[in-house]
Amino acid sequence: MFSFGDKVTYKNNGVCILEGTVTKGSYGAQAEYYVLRPLARPNSSVFVPCANETLTASIKPLMTPDQTRELLDLLKSAAEVWDDDDRKRTELLRSAVNSEDRLLIGSVIRTLSTRKAQRALAGKKLYSADERFLKEAGEILVSEVSASLSVTEDEALSLILA
Repeated sequence: MFSFGDKVTYKNNGVCILEGTVTKGSYGAQAEYYVLRPLARPNSSVFVPCANETLTASIKPLMTPDQTRELLDLLKSAAEVWDDDDRKRTELLRSAVNSEDRLLIGSVIRTLSTRKAQRALAGKKLYSADERFLKEAGEILVSEVSASLSVTEDEALSLILA
């Protein structure tokens, strides 16, 4: 499946390095865990139980450059992720960011970036919850596009927004 040292993605942690496995005990039981190091937080580690198929299924390989370019093309016509009702929007954005669906996460970035620019023109800021979801979505997808295409994160964001 993966080799130690591979770049992978895991849930909302963005790109991680699969560093290896470690055996840890809790409540008297020993279990083996994959150790992932998020590139955005190099001093942090994420431990994923090797025996938990649901969680290990969320460890995904990076998109290939061709897959990334295809995603970027699809994003140009992707639907906006928005609801005018604050509560509904919060749930919609939370669900989208946690979905592991790269197209949906990209749509969140595009939608919220557009809304942020519109509000800035009116002398206003993006609502704090929307700003948080924009940051989370960016940490997930911008880092992967950057790693996949070997470009900076600023360049990756520009490609997502193009």
